[in-house]
Amino acid sequence: MIICLGALVAPATLFSAAINFTNAPVAHDRQLTLGFVFTTNSDIEISSLGYYDEGQDGFLANHEVGIYDSNGQLLTSIVLNAGSGSYLDGLYRYRAITPITLLAERTFTIAATSGGFADGFAYGTSATISNFVVDPNITVAADASRFLYQDDDILRMPVDAFGHTIYGSEL
Repeated sequence: MIICLGALVAPATLFSAAINFTNAPVAHDRQLTLGFVFTTNSDIEISSLGYYDEGQDGFLANHEVGIYDSNGQLLTSIVLNAGSGSYLDGLYRYRAITPITLLAERTFTIAATSGGFADGFAYGTSATISNFVVDPNITVAADASRFLYQDDDILRMPVDAFGHTIYGSEL
């Protein structure tokens, strides 16, 4: 997924993606939680979370999106329901959360449930993602992606790595 993930210091009606791109490989797979690790370069306020919408036409499955701290503690999460009811901005659908502040120079993981084979998720590296841009308030390492295969669709801290930069959550 590109999990991909919400907004940095943005009003509820305007979302500002922490990562952006114009094109990336897309995959469909069984149920998993996927996302990426990032480090904050300054204090940032998160006011929404999002998930990649492959055709920008709505989801076929629900997707739970959350942010974990470096100890694996879930700090916040939301569910983006199937359909097109969540706010679409670019390649992601978003839903507002009660704002939280992520302190500078800390490491976090944004993660989301894939919903199984129903919805595709974006993934890749700087070589396979077109026009990949990262907000200067965060750093995303080249091998930041994380995933966790599971037999259900419950959000968990993804711990396995594959060498991609991102999977489709968004903050």
